[in-house]
Amino acid sequence: MKKIYLFLIAAVFSCSLHAQDEESDLQKKLAKATKSNEKCDVLNELALIVINEDPEKAGEYANQARELGKKNLYKDGEGFALYNLGNVAYYQDDYETGLKFLLDAELIFKTTQNKKGLGYVYNTKGEILTIEGRYSDALPALFEGLKYFEEGKDSVGISKVDINIGLIHYYQKNYYEAIKYFNQVYTTGDESRKGDAALGLGRVYVEQNNYSEAKKFLLVANEIGTKNSDNYIISDCLLLLGKVDVFYGDKDDAEKKFLRALEIGKELENYQGICICANQLGLLRLNNGLPKDAIEYFRQAYSVSVDKGIKEETKLSCLGLSNAFNFSHSYDSAYHYLKLNNKVTEELMSEEASKKLAELEASLTAQKKEAEVEAERKLAAFNKKVMLFSSIGVVLVMIVISLIMYNRYKMKQKANLKLEAFNNEISHQRDIIEEKHKEITDSINYAERIQRSFLATKDLLDTNLKDYFVFFQPKDVVSGDFYWASELSNGNFALVTADSTGHGVPGAIMSILNISSLEHAIENDKLQPGEILNHTRSTIIKRLKKDGSPEGGKDGMDASLICFDFKGNKFHYAAANNPVWVVRENEIIELPCDKMPVGKHDKDFVPFTQHDFETQKGDLVYALTDGMPDQFGGPKGKKFMYKKLKEMLVEISKDPMETQKLKLRDAINDWKGDLEQVDDICIIGVRI
Repeated sequence: MKKIYLFLIAAVFSCSLHAQDEESDLQKKLAKATKSNEKCDVLNELALIVINEDPEKAGEYANQARELGKKNLYKDGEGFALYNLGNVAYYQDDYETGLKFLLDAELIFKTTQNKKGLGYVYNTKGEILTIEGRYSDALPALFEGLKYFEEGKDSVGISKVDINIGLIHYYQKNYYEAIKYFNQVYTTGDESRKGDAALGLGRVYVEQNNYSEAKKFLLVANEIGTKNSDNYIISDCLLLLGKVDVFYGDKDDAEKKFLRALEIGKELENYQGICICANQLGLLRLNNGLPKDAIEYFRQAYSVSVDKGIKEETKLSCLGLSNAFNFSHSYDSAYHYLKLNNKVTEELMSEEASKKLAELEASLTAQKKEAEVEAERKLAAFNKKVMLFSSIGVVLVMIVISLIMYNRYKMKQKANLKLEAFNNEISHQRDIIEEKHKEITDSINYAERIQRSFLATKDLLDTNLKDYFVFFQPKDVVSGDFYWASELSNGNFALVTADSTGHGVPGAIMSILNISSLEHAIENDKLQPGEILNHTRSTIIKRLKKDGSPEGGKDGMDASLICFDFKGNKFHYAAANNPVWVVRENEIIELPCDKMPVGKHDKDFVPFTQHDFETQKGDLVYALTDGMPDQFGGPKGKKFMYKKLKEMLVEISKDPMETQKLKLRDAINDWKGDLEQVDDICIIGVRI
């Protein structure tokens, strides 16, 4: 990040990519300069040109410029010299000194009303505060810089600040805001910043698991980085593209990218990048059944991360080494690194707890020492009294004390044996619990993969729905909510949004039964929504009668089934408790639904009602489950409610579908706050 910042700063005076040639040209220009102010400006330019290669030399140029500016009362020249000295300190990781120089420059630029100077001062101040993790202080500084750049119509400065603001939102996981600022630079900003903006967008989309979008922007960033021989951008792009390849199953391509990124990381001494690449290569080799190769890469990451104090990568390398040794049947080593992983995890999760524990230990040690001193004092007093007694009395007392001490020793020995047995039992139970936890977690994750295979695929949805979104946020790893689709033999496209009975593992099992029943209906040539739901209900009831109870289970699902006839500009639907809404011209149309589930019910002999709806271009069709309206949260811990959701859908209906999805996600997560998610959430939007 620092490399990007310093490159941006250099744009104050120069856009040259050939620093050495430009330094030579500026030296000639300096020799020919006759006016002091002109010399001051050239010296400031030289400081910017050489700062990457030789910060000390840059500091010398800046100090010369500062002296000239002071001597000749050239305030702007002195201000930019102070600004350059701030950058030199920033580059040398002396952030406190850097901020002091920037403050001095700020005071001068305010007196001269130099908007460009103020813009760059506030921007660099924001960069330093960002590196220090002081995001709440960095953002105001960056927005202040943005104000001055906008007043001066400085497109380069505006793009730089937008990138920096986007980075802060990325670090804070405010991905919607990060995308907004990166996209501003990518689409309308200064062309020289397009590579950084594309890299930022790629990072955000990788974090959101939107790998198709991530790959598009990362390829652009990589192309720009290659064109400009920018190894920092190339290295980051290769690492992120490798992760994308892993997601798509292109392991060979991923490995090539990780190896090249590792090579560049070593050239640049980018220790965090080295650790990340080595850990990724270790995971690839382990997944390919090559534990020895994996161990070498994990050890490489472990060594560098421990040496440089990069705890997050230390944790990952320890976990990787534990899994690799376990795969190789080296269980002692596997357990050793598992313990190290647990140790680092605890450090990362609770530094404050560790601090309090240290304070407590110090307090206990002090109390123990105090008790020992007190015991020694009392023993000394006792011995002094004993000396007054006769030799016989002394012998008798010593015998009694010896018997007491021996008895205590035996009691302590027994207690230690019991304590050791108790500790061994605890360790044994802990090992059993850890193993069971791993088995349960692995089983649930495998179940999630199975359930995901039953859901509508992205390829199927992309083929039939040109403009849509799917907001799917299960309460647990597996879900009772699901979305399913099928191309019907009559040319229509069926889309189901459903809430199965229960959530978690029971809900997931029920969802698989429900999907299988829907598929059975389609296989039996049921083409209309009403008859599909009728047939599905019949199949579910017959299946659940086999559970051993007298009447059979009353489980099933609430669902809406929409059959789109895009050629006829209409759709047919049947809905069981789940709503179907249409937003048209900023008004919401709530379509009727049957008040009964798809399953055993008092009305299970009543057929589902089929409705037809004529669509218009631009209509937005929404199908949803009750998860979002029923979520508790907000300032008073109340439900989100259907009314609030309807108002929000109308409000965001003009936005792109992907933006709508992000706004819905942010809205419900903000509403939920620290409360638990109460149910699975599924909302599908389709623009006609």
